[in-house]
Amino acid sequence: MASSVEELRVALEREADELAQRREELETELAEVERQLEARRNAVAHLTVIRPLVAAVPRPRREPKSAPPAAAPDPAPAPEAAAETEPTTPAPRRRKAAPRAKAAAPAPAGPRRKPARAPKAGPPVPAAERRVRTHLRDEIAALLSASEQPMNVRRLTEALGEEPTKSRLESVRTSAEGLVKAGRAGKAGRGLFTAAG
Repeated sequence: MASSVEELRVALEREADELAQRREELETELAEVERQLEARRNAVAHLTVIRPLVAAVPRPRREPKSAPPAAAPDPAPAPEAAAETEPTTPAPRRRKAAPRAKAAAPAPAGPRRKPARAPKAGPPVPAAERRVRTHLRDEIAALLSASEQPMNVRRLTEALGEEPTKSRLESVRTSAEGLVKAGRAGKAGRGLFTAAG
């Protein structure tokens, strides 16, 4: 009888330990869910603030497009055309122009052609990215103007409702730096961005 009571006690202690461990796991999981919920609520709150500002942003965007029509669209279609037809005719023409400038060493010119392709293919891509990033930059500018405090890249990314992945953080940082260069935002310290003014 005493041995069966002892076995029951040991079994109950083991179950109690397992239940305590399970409780800790659930508490950890609950804390993570609460953190994610808070991040989503913050993103919704920021987007609620941004929405009216972003809705007003396309109007100023139309003005800059109409202001430099001769400068912006002329260079922009050429890079687009080069990007579209690059595998056929325009890309080799550009490659020939680059080796002429680097004709000092004929043997390394072959390997240099490969790097020359990347930079020449690069400018059309940023032109396309600028169009996409214009919207992102407008959203970032609206966020910064709505915020009373400087914001770092992670806060900006989360306020945009994005997951703070390495590539997304870099994209937001690059766009914010572009706003600083364009005079549409300011820096309040290393990695801290504020509204222009």
